[in-house]
Amino acid sequence: MDRVTDYACKSMTRYLGVAVSGLNDSKVVSTDFDWDKAPAPGTLGNQQITRPLPFAGVVLVRDGDKPFSQGNILYDREILIHVELCCRSYTDLVNMTASMRQSLRSAVNTATSGIGVPLYDYAAVSGAYYANVGTMQIDIGNSEFFGSENTKDQGNRKYLSITPIEMTAFKDVTATLLENMGRVNLTDS
Repeated sequence: MDRVTDYACKSMTRYLGVAVSGLNDSKVVSTDFDWDKAPAPGTLGNQQITRPLPFAGVVLVRDGDKPFSQGNILYDREILIHVELCCRSYTDLVNMTASMRQSLRSAVNTATSGIGVPLYDYAAVSGAYYANVGTMQIDIGNSEFFGSENTKDQGNRKYLSITPIEMTAFKDVTATLLENMGRVNLTDS
């Protein structure tokens, strides 16, 4: 995984947290991620609290580059993630998943007017957040819904939907991150 993939996952969590109304939090999920507990804010040590619902976890499935032009000058980075949405009830799950999908369908990078999710450079602070360096195009797959049949099941993943999303970004071999930062951009002939 390189910086484009890392920043793309973080940018998606930022987008979900800001754009999806009613969502309490959104995080990139790693192998040691605790779906049920979160670090207690403002406390020292290993104190934890119950993670509030609804909650979205962005899980990286795979990423890869495909040569885009002769000489491998510009690469098309494809990143497949699963957005795993956890809710309090099945009804909330269906409604929140629909809200999330609608938000993603209408995503626009307001800084560049690009259609898609803004990509941020988490190494460069700009204003109140990080530098906006491009727009990721997204393709949304079919959402799968899961609900526990066992009433004794507890935990945040009791009501879960998984939505696969393919994010696409273009990367110049000389660029720090994305388009318009290297020797080739998307409109060059």
